[in-house]
Amino acid sequence: MSRSKIEDFLKDRKIVLPSPPALALRLLELVQKEDYRKLAETLRLDPALAARVLALANSPLYRRSEEISSLEKAISLLGTDLIKNIALSFILSREFRSRDQTADPAFNFDRFWKKAVTQAVAARLLNLALDGPADDHLFSSALLMDLGMVIFYLLLGEEYLEVFDEREVSQRPVEEIEEELYGFSHAVLGAYMLEDWGLPTHIVQDIRYHHQWSKAPKDYRLHARFLFYADLISQIYFGYHSTACYQQVLQELPPFLEVSEERVQELVDNVARESREIFNFFDLPSENLPSYSEILQRSKEELEKLSISYVLLLRQLEEEKRRAEELAQRLKRANQRLRELSIKDGLTGLFNHRYFQERLQAEFQRARRYRHSLALLLLD
Repeated sequence: MSRSKIEDFLKDRKIVLPSPPALALRLLELVQKEDYRKLAETLRLDPALAARVLALANSPLYRRSEEISSLEKAISLLGTDLIKNIALSFILSREFRSRDQTADPAFNFDRFWKKAVTQAVAARLLNLALDGPADDHLFSSALLMDLGMVIFYLLLGEEYLEVFDEREVSQRPVEEIEEELYGFSHAVLGAYMLEDWGLPTHIVQDIRYHHQWSKAPKDYRLHARFLFYADLISQIYFGYHSTACYQQVLQELPPFLEVSEERVQELVDNVARESREIFNFFDLPSENLPSYSEILQRSKEELEKLSISYVLLLRQLEEEKRRAEELAQRLKRANQRLRELSIKDGLTGLFNHRYFQERLQAEFQRARRYRHSLALLLLD
């Protein structure tokens, strides 16, 4: 049902969404053969990508002991599936972010990809915390799981930004509002597009169900749940309700992972520390992303006599103020656009009759107030 809705939605849109670049298609082909040498040669065709693969292999997230200096060793360490998915993610990130030059400032592509990287790191650390087998595709699934939002924005422009305004007003989840407006969510749209590009089924299914992990088919339910919590952790650092997300994580993760609350706090902190290392891989501006414990500690130092509950309350008030300021900026831009639409002809861009009457009245009153003469010149 959702597939037919998406196809109907896409067929009337004039914007052509990008296909995987030729380099990505070549990588997909070589991964099937698991030829490390040819895969390394292909990666070298894109020096920026090759450098980042080496950087990832040497990052705290993956490095085991000695420094990795060759692409062949990096591929051997990371595995061909991870290389394929990471390379494709990097190429797509670069492709979509290049469009940011003309984008509305309300949709910040750098912020979007920073949140995506944080989700990816969180998914990997959650998997390791559960002591399960290493599922490296989770990193890629989490990195791409909100790609549907970017696609929605590229197709609908400012119209799609109203979804976020509605979320702030109604406090409803984004995916619920999308379902109501378009008949499907960004998770379903992203899964559709990635399936069309030929990504593995487990990545597609993880992404499709990451907001509704309990409804996922049994074989994909655990991974979808990892992505759900990875998204929640990323919102601690890049959302507007950090405190509520942090409290939910501390409540739900200990029984799920069968660890203590202190261990979950440590995991949330590690997500911030290791995400900082990965930002450079995706050409994202360097950012001092403090761990949540550091954020709380700073507040405690300023308010030593207050309990942690008051510190959390202060943090929540700061978040609400930041959200209110952003909503005010959006409202200002919307009012400016409405004002312009009310006084200009949409076809020619010329001022309309209403504007003429307003200006004539204002000039007449000024002339009478200062006792100046007033002339009106009509040209046909």
